[in-house]
Amino acid sequence: MPGPIGVLLPSDEGFHHQIADTFATVLQSDPTWTEKVCLSVGRRDGALQLGFGLGKYLNRNVMDAYAGISRGVEQRTVRASRQLWPGPEATSVGPIHYEIVEPLRKIRLRLDENDVQKIAVTLMMFAGRVGPLTLAFSLAAAASKGDITYAEETVMVG
Repeated sequence: MPGPIGVLLPSDEGFHHQIADTFATVLQSDPTWTEKVCLSVGRRDGALQLGFGLGKYLNRNVMDAYAGISRGVEQRTVRASRQLWPGPEATSVGPIHYEIVEPLRKIRLRLDENDVQKIAVTLMMFAGRVGPLTLAFSLAAAASKGDITYAEETVMVG
């Protein structure tokens, strides 16, 4: 039995909204309406982290993106922005690219060599290939190792 929303389709992976109108129109005129993707992956010890994000602001005619890497306390980030039209379907902004290789199975995130920061990264995500049992076992194993610590602080009020 279907849930309260429709089943996921390959087109749901892309930057598309669905209303009874063309894809050049969104449901509301709010300039902050956006579609975004954000990804962060890193080592458990925090020694290395990669970050990526892409936003499509149809009501502002803007697409922007960021990609970055941090090693220890050093961080390098590239941010880019472009006019959305005449290429609203393109998911590239300057040297930053988001590519759907196989919908709901594989995506490629890429930061090309650029003049802003001397870094280039390509990351292929196989999220659709990870089964629910594999995910559950990996989360249970991580929780049982005691890797999570919570900060404690005395808060002064008044």
